[in-house]
Amino acid sequence: LHQLLADVADRANLNIDEESLTIAIQRAKGSARDALSALDQIVASGLRPDVRANFDGLFDALARTDIVAALTAVAALTGDGWDPEQLAENFISELRQTFLLLTAPDLSSTYGGDRERLAAWGQQIGLPGTVRAIEALGRSVREMHSAPDATVVLEVTLARLTHPELDANVAAVMERVA
Repeated sequence: LHQLLADVADRANLNIDEESLTIAIQRAKGSARDALSALDQIVASGLRPDVRANFDGLFDALARTDIVAALTAVAALTGDGWDPEQLAENFISELRQTFLLLTAPDLSSTYGGDRERLAAWGQQIGLPGTVRAIEALGRSVREMHSAPDATVVLEVTLARLTHPELDANVAAVMERVA
């Protein structure tokens, strides 16, 4: 995908840096078509590659099981123009890297400050909490496709994640027991 995007950028005389290419590849999740679409969005919007959702507020809310902080973080992000479904998908990507740093660090594609930050959040949230968050948010992304208001689905999911007693699934019960 990197070579494809680099070739397209070169042929189209796009002045795009390496970090923008990396972000387009990450957003594509292995799909060449999605990589081209992501590259197009980055170029068309003039987004700087460092402009991305900051999930530290959500990580902190999960670590402290603070529903108010979680809902406030989502409100701030959606207020900044982030789509709830895209937020959930991007947060899942960060949680996945957190999961990998907890279980198989060599498989993580993060580096530098991001690696340290996600490893620290992983230690605070723990493996059971990280796995449960990935699963819950994955289900919520599917629900968002047909929901009249995707933000509500994300908010309810975060309520369940910050208050495991609201979640009756086996993983939540096991996390409460542990």
